[in-house]
Amino acid sequence: MTRLTPAQRRASDPAAHAWVEANAGTGKTHVLTARVLRLLLDGTPADKILCLTYTRAAAAQMANRLQQRLGAWTVMTDEALSADIAALCGGVPDGERMVHARGLFAQVLELPRGLPVQTIHAFCQSLLARFPVEAGVAPTFSLVDEREAASYLVRARDDALATAQADPDGPLAQALDVLAEIVSEHGFGALLPKLVAQRDVLRTAGRRYGAALDDALFRLLGLAPGSDAPALIAAACADGAFDALGLARLAKAFAKGAKGNAAAAARLTDWLAASADARVAGFAAYRRIFLTKDGKPLDKPASQGALAADPGIVPIIDAETARLLALEDSIARAGLARRTAAVLRLGLALVDAFDRIKTSEGLVDYDDLIDKALALLSGSQMASWVLYKLDGGIDHVLIDEAQDTNPAQWQVIDCLMAEFFAGEGAREAMRTVFAVGDVKQSIYGFQGAAPDLFGHYRQRYQRAAQQLGALMRAETLDVSFRSVAAVLDIVDAAFVAEDVHHEPQRAGQGGLVALWPTQKPEPEPGGEAWALPVTPVATRSPEARLADAIADQIARWLESGERLVARGRAMRAGDIMILVRRRNAFCEHMVRALKMREVPVAGIDRLKVNAPLAVRDLMAVAAFALLPEDDYNLAVVLKGPFIGFDDARLFTLAHGRGESTLWQSLRMAAKRNAALAPATAFLRGVLREADYAGPYAFFARLLNDNDGRRRLLARLGAEADDPIDEFLAQCLAYEATHTPSLQGFLAWIEATASEVTRDPDQNADEVRVMTVHGAKGLQAPVVFLPDTCATPPIEGGLYDVVAPDGGRLPLWYRKAQDRIGPLAAARADHEAREAAEHRRLLYVAMTRAEDRLYVAGWDTRKRRPADCWYNVIADAMARVTGCAIDPEALDAPVI
Repeated sequence: MTRLTPAQRRASDPAAHAWVEANAGTGKTHVLTARVLRLLLDGTPADKILCLTYTRAAAAQMANRLQQRLGAWTVMTDEALSADIAALCGGVPDGERMVHARGLFAQVLELPRGLPVQTIHAFCQSLLARFPVEAGVAPTFSLVDEREAASYLVRARDDALATAQADPDGPLAQALDVLAEIVSEHGFGALLPKLVAQRDVLRTAGRRYGAALDDALFRLLGLAPGSDAPALIAAACADGAFDALGLARLAKAFAKGAKGNAAAAARLTDWLAASADARVAGFAAYRRIFLTKDGKPLDKPASQGALAADPGIVPIIDAETARLLALEDSIARAGLARRTAAVLRLGLALVDAFDRIKTSEGLVDYDDLIDKALALLSGSQMASWVLYKLDGGIDHVLIDEAQDTNPAQWQVIDCLMAEFFAGEGAREAMRTVFAVGDVKQSIYGFQGAAPDLFGHYRQRYQRAAQQLGALMRAETLDVSFRSVAAVLDIVDAAFVAEDVHHEPQRAGQGGLVALWPTQKPEPEPGGEAWALPVTPVATRSPEARLADAIADQIARWLESGERLVARGRAMRAGDIMILVRRRNAFCEHMVRALKMREVPVAGIDRLKVNAPLAVRDLMAVAAFALLPEDDYNLAVVLKGPFIGFDDARLFTLAHGRGESTLWQSLRMAAKRNAALAPATAFLRGVLREADYAGPYAFFARLLNDNDGRRRLLARLGAEADDPIDEFLAQCLAYEATHTPSLQGFLAWIEATASEVTRDPDQNADEVRVMTVHGAKGLQAPVVFLPDTCATPPIEGGLYDVVAPDGGRLPLWYRKAQDRIGPLAAARADHEAREAAEHRRLLYVAMTRAEDRLYVAGWDTRKRRPADCWYNVIADAMARVTGCAIDPEALDAPVI
């Protein structure tokens, strides 16, 4: 084992609590593994240790490391074992300790569940399985994955809509009426999973306010319950609501002004003389005297002539403008309250329906695991009993990647920690907590991660330990074993504002950071503005050209045997990782470019199965088998790779067919034209196959017996191979849990929008194309960052706001016009947190590189954001090299 640094040895000492903040590449997993090993060596039974990791992959990796180490101890010579334990613990072990070390592997093998290294979700699942009655779940409950949860969400949506239809005058139906005015069909579908994801916020508001939820929203926004635009305008037009004398004076002055003011004077005079109801009817015209169409104050409401006639009208104009602006604000607030109330009513109905379905099926989802475990440990009448039983089973809790733990997960951990610092538990024993994390690498805000809580709980447990006279060490690991000094220097310079510092252990081992010029958009084609677009113009998008440039460079390296000096060998495809901020068209271009150059590539790490064109073509053929009368779908099949009609042939079939369907027209035309016979035969075979084949058999025969795979790859390229294989895997997954049905499968895969995550094989010799999130915990000798010239859009959603009565109410932010009252501050805070996380994502991306980091990008016709990654890295390189770098005008690589 590599000898521990002094800070690592202190952090891994099981005799004290420890809270460790560790930079990227400083051996977090190494320290965590060392602490578990030292606990085992000190005689702690393995089942008294609970090690919580963030992902299943991390849990498996750590368990494998521990088992490999313990297994190696069983066969080491005495000298080697003594040296290994000394490197781990310090000091030479005695004979008894060495005998104990050799027996640990057998003890671990005998554990019913193996080493207790698991995600917090897995721990909560085991907790609910142990106490199902106390937790209020079925003893035989099942965990539903994200794909199946999506199908149950569709059922919940249908149940909620049926409820609204059954009571057209009820609150849910009224809420849907409001949303139908502002949300498209696609937007409605996208809104539903977001509401379910924020179920805790919805439930909290629903429990506190109940039927008074709408009224609470209006009061939060400073309005009387039920306020709406007509009522607010009527109140603003009522007698006594405005300065009638001042406005009459203004009308007289306007009458002596320019033509526009004279017309305004007439409108103003008529409006003042009208009844209250008539003033409401004429309010829109009256409003334009002071405000623009967009509700902004007029730059010059009074002409020079009007001002000369009566200079005293200025404060009158200002006062009325302010009154109307306040009215505009109140109307906007009323609209916000009305829209938010509608969203909350829909969300509560949806969550209730979703919960009923899961309960009836005996299911829980991942959020339920945390929620129900927390309720079991803190809120239930059986909490004391459960904690008493757990108190006899856990002596040491270790938390990996603690910066990504969300508030509810921290509360679960905090419940476990309560007895650790209570002075006396169910028994007397040395009990410790260990947490390791790095706030700079907290990049899972979309899953609720709260990096500030890492420091909060450190202080909390430190105070608790001090009260008991126990020692809690706060350690910082800054010696990086991963990246060379050249990379770390640029990282430190990029994050100088955050006071980031790395101490490179690999100093003097070469390496580089290269900044490539960005790819620019091609000039727009010239020609006459009125010319018809009938001549195709070949253009290449900048991201496609960048993908080609990267693929060319990689191909040259592999062909020439480019050396990795620090490793003393030639570069391999598996040494290269290409990281993007999010999956986009560039990923497809990149995979295609590498495959065209015969460079081994692992493909995209996360795939939406029903999105690739090859899969859409397969699904179109199946849709024809189910409904041949669908003319549009059949046209798609006829033009697709399986048949390959051109536009002219399809037009001949479709045009002038009268009342006949396209399928009927094709069959009749095939009798006259033998060239159409293969297409007809293919489609007849599809119809026969669909009568008795399940989804997997149907598509497998379509791909194999009909030469379908070759046709798809010939049309769409080799990159279509991966989606086809994943699609077939989804067929098998469906048949494993459902009655095999082609109709059911198509509905299922469309409803679930199935997305699969493919963990890359780190031992495979292939280039990896991944998102930065997917690469967390991974590293590579050579890393490309090609997606650096944009900043992510920040979507809307429900933002929690403190109500006047101390409760918390969510407000729905949809667009910029919703920056109103307390929602403006909540949105600004959210944007600041998103910007900070985007910088942390850059830190994670840069620190994946071991030896070389290549930074590139592509520009659009819009100006590049000043705080984009490309500019940040360019500025950092300028600080390190002392040379001025203009990221906008770079025309050659900078190294």
